[in-house]
Amino acid sequence: MRRIQIQPLWLLAMLLLLLVGGAQGLLLREARSSQTQVAELNLQCSALNYANEQQTLRVAGLKEAQTVLAGVRYRPFENAVGLYSFLDELIKVHGLERGNVIPVPASPGRFSVQVEVTGDYYGLVKTLGALRQEERALRVEALNVDALSGDRVKGTLTLGTLMKEVPAP
Repeated sequence: MRRIQIQPLWLLAMLLLLLVGGAQGLLLREARSSQTQVAELNLQCSALNYANEQQTLRVAGLKEAQTVLAGVRYRPFENAVGLYSFLDELIKVHGLERGNVIPVPASPGRFSVQVEVTGDYYGLVKTLGALRQEERALRVEALNVDALSGDRVKGTLTLGTLMKEVPAP
């Protein structure tokens, strides 16, 4: 049998070739891992950009609403007496007769009152128009109109308002 002798130079070349091949394999695996991470980060970046755009649209909408609402200046009534005197005057101006005025339970910070009026139908319509034009915070929450004789009607209005001093129930 013949013995094969390997030259140290060939051995060194083979080891160097194996080391370079192994290093190349490791670098390729790291490159693929980095590509995957870059793709994931691009996806996250797109999602964050979309969320940022949506947030920007919401902020723009809120600023627009704030601008619109800044022009609306509804004042609350000082107290229940101020509300009652306002209603009495409004009802008289439009030729209606006031009946019962009854406070109605409302949420905290608000005050509601039920007012019965009798009179001309057009007087009731004018009263409702005046309520709509009022600069103070006043809203018709409910309205019931019953016909009487001729053009006379009986109306029951439930009005809600904001009040600085809300009376105790």
